[in-house]
Amino acid sequence: MVDYLKEIDNGLIIEKPKIVLPWGLQKKDSFDMINNINVVNENYYTFKIVLTGISFINCAGLHFESERLSKIELFNDKKDRSELESGNIFNNHQLVLENLLGKARRNCLLEKMFKQVNKGDIEYRWKFKDITIIHKLWNRFGMEEILEILINR
Repeated sequence: MVDYLKEIDNGLIIEKPKIVLPWGLQKKDSFDMINNINVVNENYYTFKIVLTGISFINCAGLHFESERLSKIELFNDKKDRSELESGNIFNNHQLVLENLLGKARRNCLLEKMFKQVNKGDIEYRWKFKDITIIHKLWNRFGMEEILEILINR
């Protein structure tokens, strides 16, 4: 199994394509590093990935600000679950992530604030040196599970 924390100060280890995606990635370098990249808009690119330890993820979305990587979204592009299924599956995925990344903090304030607006919003966070990882379940266009990596450089 891949130790995702091994390179956590430098970047995200991805098995397929086989790369360490650096936190300091410049937009112009993304096409040299990643094949089959999909340009969604000028500052958002997606591509298929394999993370063997986090097998429920199959896509990465790269967000750029000022030509530099600012956020990575990791998600599954198949969205065919009910709200109840999504909650149960999310909890199982949270256990997988805690085995890989350690114990997370739960954002209870956010959940209380939005409880009336979006039933089911749940968020966990891990903070590392230059990044914050957020695992959340939210109701955007139906229930959606996402793993965000915010780059704090």
